[in-house]
Amino acid sequence: MKDTFDLIIVGSGIVGLSTALFASRTGLRVACIDTFGIGNLANASSDESRLFRLSYYEHPSYVPLLIAAAEAWKSLSPNVFVECGGFYAGPMESELIDGSLKSAIQNGLEHDFLSKGEAAQRFPQFQLPDGFWAIHEKGAGYIRSNDACVVMARQCIEWGVTFLCGEVQHIERHGGYWKAAHTEGLLFGNQIIVAAGMQTAALVPALAEILTPEKHLVRWHVPDNSVDWNQSPGFGIMDEENKMLYGFPANVNMPGVKVGGHQSVNVAGQAEMSRRFLRGLGESACATRACTYDMSPDGHFIVGQIEQGFSVACGFSGHGFKFGSVIGEIVFKAALQTLPPDLQFLSVDRYLIRS
Repeated sequence: MKDTFDLIIVGSGIVGLSTALFASRTGLRVACIDTFGIGNLANASSDESRLFRLSYYEHPSYVPLLIAAAEAWKSLSPNVFVECGGFYAGPMESELIDGSLKSAIQNGLEHDFLSKGEAAQRFPQFQLPDGFWAIHEKGAGYIRSNDACVVMARQCIEWGVTFLCGEVQHIERHGGYWKAAHTEGLLFGNQIIVAAGMQTAALVPALAEILTPEKHLVRWHVPDNSVDWNQSPGFGIMDEENKMLYGFPANVNMPGVKVGGHQSVNVAGQAEMSRRFLRGLGESACATRACTYDMSPDGHFIVGQIEQGFSVACGFSGHGFKFGSVIGEIVFKAALQTLPPDLQFLSVDRYLIRS
């Protein structure tokens, strides 16, 4: 049957694309379906930039993945990964500084540990209060996210992946296949992986109460030329309450500096943090965009089998895109229940009660 595949992937964001590319390279016939298609503005992979950092404080097992991801991004396309460096600041006891510093040292990552004064001298774009420290990481930067999705989709097509637009409404067993009913028809597959971001909860009832949507506003501010934001590193600044402001230099694809908030930062809090920590930016924004992603309870990814042949990749919690060049292999192996021991902390099994 023309609508029968070895693998159906629901979602054409970076996770779906990466998984489709890896699976197709193993010789499988793959279909990738998304409500709005590749590179759309409705998924968490849209927009023009995503931060990339190596000295991860979230879990030590992420770091080897990121080192591999950096090389894979460079191999994917010479223009996708921009290595402009990363600037992280906060109190010494904050998760960002304490954890990133330990991660950089333990993994031998090239970095500089800076006092408030040293940071001000080297990076005048930022103003830090007393008691704050900074880390400059040379190998960090940002991913051109829209470009990355397009390049990866082109490679998927070269490997024979079928792309479809349609909203998947229901997934169920159908004889020896999995059936995905969508607005344009039916798909049948030996396996199905749901990597549908905010739509995952509706398609996977077992995780409906686990995944939580979190919405943030991203704003672009035009610099006043008092400092050079074109030469800025990508940045993350964490305050005394472990709330984080992040952003990008002004030389991406939009006029202005992109600034966002993470970890329950609301619009008012983001504006206050911008005034407190960033220099040379106007109060008003030249553009805004809502950024919504699915949060897992512990902030770690959720991958693996719900039942035989039916798997998920979700809960990327606002920090999954940077892993996009290697995440497909992880998702595919999790679907086959072959995750390596150091990545078992990502398994969906931590949230499922199996009979």
